[in-house]
Amino acid sequence: MKKILISIIVLLSLSGCSTFQSMLGLNYNDQQRSRSSLVDFLYPNSRGAIQIQPKIPQLSLPLRVGIAFVPDSCGTFMRHDLNETLKNKLLTKISTQFENKEIIDVVKVVPATYLRRKGSFNNLSDIKKQLNVDIMVLLSYDQVQYTERTGISLIYYWTVVGRYIFEGEKNDTVTLINAAVYDIDSQELLFSSSGNSKVKSSAASAFISEELRLNSQKGFDLSIDDLALNTDKALEQFKQKVKAKKVAVNVHYRSGSGSLGWMTALFLFVLVASRFTFSFRQKHQS
Repeated sequence: MKKILISIIVLLSLSGCSTFQSMLGLNYNDQQRSRSSLVDFLYPNSRGAIQIQPKIPQLSLPLRVGIAFVPDSCGTFMRHDLNETLKNKLLTKISTQFENKEIIDVVKVVPATYLRRKGSFNNLSDIKKQLNVDIMVLLSYDQVQYTERTGISLIYYWTVVGRYIFEGEKNDTVTLINAAVYDIDSQELLFSSSGNSKVKSSAASAFISEELRLNSQKGFDLSIDDLALNTDKALEQFKQKVKAKKVAVNVHYRSGSGSLGWMTALFLFVLVASRFTFSFRQKHQS
């Protein structure tokens, strides 16, 4: 009997997530969920607590940054998923928070085709070689719409830095987007931030399906706006910690970078000031 049960589970897992979940009796008319998991992408073989060996990142300033959504999780069964067009729109919006920063050289939106499900850090190393980026901003998300009469919309979401719990009432759209910023070579998390939103539905039951579809996109838009603000603050805090040497990172400047320009400007200023002082003294001595 045990062998038969194992065989059934294996067969269902091979046939796809939706089949397996349907066999378990999950009612998709009552709940819609769309999600991706950073933990599943980076640590696909982890069981329980994740064991990480600390390393000291070697940061080359200004930073070359890539930004991407991690692949969708197997558990996604939402009727209006986060499609690639909307993903690119959200990525472009969040990427502006990294542009025009003194420690950022370039920000590249990484196409979804570059990331493999459960690709882990080997996948990120390939992206580094292909796109010439050193830092990756990995976005993951979780959105729940629970439409059962007495249901509660709930996100209980695990990340590498902790867990998030959000609740909502019937027909609410609850959305969370998390951003984790990694140094690719050291595989170290530099900093993280998150954004969330809750959108309430006011439509009559006959129109609720269409409103939930619109609320899904609105939830992602509001969450990415919240994430953008929080990421800008987190980036500034990280920059100040690096300057104050409060984080375990080694920093050096690329040749020809902005720091060399400042050094040259300072040298020229000192040189001009010295010549002016010398000329001023000669004039008054004569």
